[in-house]
Amino acid sequence: MAISPTQARIARRAGLTALAAAPVAGALTAVRHTQDGAAPTKAPLQDERSRIAHLYRRAGFGASPAELDAAVARGYDASLDRLLSPADDHDAADDVLNQTDFDLAKLDDSQRWWLVRMRYTSRPLIEKMALFWHGHFATAVSKVGIKQLALMRQQNDLFRTQALGNFHDLLLSVSKDPAMLIWLDGRLNHKNVPNENYGRELMELFTMGIGNYTEDDVKAAAHAFTGWTVNRDFQYVFNPGDHDAGSKTFLGKTGTFNGGDVVDMLAAQPATAKFLARKLTRYFVSDPPDSGLVASLASVYLSSGYDLRAVLRALFKSDEFMTAGAYHSLIKSPAELVIGTLRTLDVTTDGTGLPGIMRTLGQELFNPPSVAGWPAGDSWIATNTVLARNNFANSIAVAQKPESGLLANVASLLSLPSVATASSLADGLTTLLVDGDLSGEAQQALYAYLGAGSGEAVDLSKQDAKVRGLLYLTLATPEYNLN
Repeated sequence: MAISPTQARIARRAGLTALAAAPVAGALTAVRHTQDGAAPTKAPLQDERSRIAHLYRRAGFGASPAELDAAVARGYDASLDRLLSPADDHDAADDVLNQTDFDLAKLDDSQRWWLVRMRYTSRPLIEKMALFWHGHFATAVSKVGIKQLALMRQQNDLFRTQALGNFHDLLLSVSKDPAMLIWLDGRLNHKNVPNENYGRELMELFTMGIGNYTEDDVKAAAHAFTGWTVNRDFQYVFNPGDHDAGSKTFLGKTGTFNGGDVVDMLAAQPATAKFLARKLTRYFVSDPPDSGLVASLASVYLSSGYDLRAVLRALFKSDEFMTAGAYHSLIKSPAELVIGTLRTLDVTTDGTGLPGIMRTLGQELFNPPSVAGWPAGDSWIATNTVLARNNFANSIAVAQKPESGLLANVASLLSLPSVATASSLADGLTTLLVDGDLSGEAQQALYAYLGAGSGEAVDLSKQDAKVRGLLYLTLATPEYNLN
């Protein structure tokens, strides 16, 4: 099986870093990622477990063996229903958060709070969509201000509450969100001195995209949103005395439009439907996005009255989501890498140290680099960030104390006896972490690292360092960096 371009890019960049310094890891990269790469040990997405593992990586942050077993027992459709519509409003993460100390006036602890929520959530798709909307409606504490950090968490709760609801309603709520009104200068948008920042980004980045509006539309939108501001307590208020109630022409229509009217028109645009469908496809399925799937999802968006849950159901049920081209084709974001590792390995953590790890990986929550959010895709993989990824893998592999927040018990996780075969250990790890998507030669290299043939015994208690090394090598493979 020929390797994907994404896998090849990761392999090339990984070869510049710590992977090249580890002989076995370098061998794994070379074996798996030659142009005529040998076939992996199993074909992708050919069984229910593989399909559901793929779903949980994309629609959440991966799953532990126990979570995956339960999902497989339910079946794909029932598991998807559960992700889209959780059985109750209670999130298991709240139980953990209520027992964890945070100083939410500090950025580090606010980031810890969200990372712990992602780790323990029983509503992973909702949390994944909160992360998606944070990148889509990118707002940063760098401008909102540390003193107003509570506004960032308020916005975060907004994304979570409306994550799978109606896009029109979400867009209207974001337009009134205090953090957004500070970030894009809505509070400085006055009748006599209109500010165009929000009106411009509303169309360029949040709805239709470049090429679907004019500068006159930007000006009209700015006038429509005048009077939408915050009071001294940083709560949204409408100031009618500062609102331009005159006639405006927006997207070819003329009237005394206000901000709500602009939201109504933008949500209904076919260009908005296509823009969102393309972005969701790139985020959850493949990049570049499949044009047929984009058109289909745009149609669902319009026919359903902008229902995001309906759009995502169609996406995860689509043939394109289950193609070999979509499988292991997207580079994990730092949040997907870190939280996915902790969830898959069932690591207990209070989030200590995780914000620093996220910064070295290139994704600081509540502080995206620009109004466009994080570039994502290939931008996640550079010489320094690949090194940081391998350092994170090493931190997981060498952790020996629960209080580290990174401790993984491989034997318990895989339900292995104290003496296991090399194949049950190596195959169990690669099945769990990369869905068995390694070539036969790479798998043999793992056996060789253990110093045993596939059927030979490995005493886990006496070869702890070997087991940890095996965990590191598997976490450091290019395949593990792919969703």
